[in-house]
Amino acid sequence: MKKIIYELNEVPKKLYEFYANLFPESGFGKLLSKSLVYETHTADVGGLHPWVTWPTLHRGTSNVNHEISDLGQDLNKVNNEYPSIFNLLANKDIKVGVFGSLHSYPLPENLENYTFYVPDTFAAGKECFPKILSTFQSFNLSMVKRSGRNVSSGIAIKDASKFIINAKALGLTWPTFINLGKQILGEQFQKDRLVRRRTSQVEISFDLYYQQLIETKPEISFFFTNHVASS
Repeated sequence: MKKIIYELNEVPKKLYEFYANLFPESGFGKLLSKSLVYETHTADVGGLHPWVTWPTLHRGTSNVNHEISDLGQDLNKVNNEYPSIFNLLANKDIKVGVFGSLHSYPLPENLENYTFYVPDTFAAGKECFPKILSTFQSFNLSMVKRSGRNVSSGIAIKDASKFIINAKALGLTWPTFINLGKQILGEQFQKDRLVRRRTSQVEISFDLYYQQLIETKPEISFFFTNHVASS
């Protein structure tokens, strides 16, 4: 477990610093106090969108070249011409872990140097590595589909049941499980709490990511979270 790339989507630097200064003993506070901070500039043309900017970061070239402009886009051509940093590292025999990074679907054909691989929440399929993580991804994709623009109060019962059966083995912790129960119960009394389900998504995801991190020990791993932007 050497390097972790935490992809905190759509959080401006001033908000990060505000939180870190307000809670200096928090993880973000300690990280900021011990880190060098660099500001980068994207050369993308057109509007500023996460589904364009993240592939620019991952592939080291602007959208003029990679031409990724929408979620769910066919990446076969661009993966050959401008491979992502995940594939570049894996092809250099570096052990890599990926969890949720945008435009990470489909799975690479060669998974030999990946210790785990969970595509983004807008993936066209539930395939994951190792395969047991697919029960989570199936549930994850079902819930995202239900709550595209407005959060749905429904639950994908069938997919949720399959996930719960494997939840402990996948790394879901009791604190997260209890928080999920509180969230669902709280929704029944305060309807405005429904939107907080999107924060629950990252709680579950990080538990599973952390379990893979400890068990498989990749040399570098990537974890993407959209809970701030989605809220």
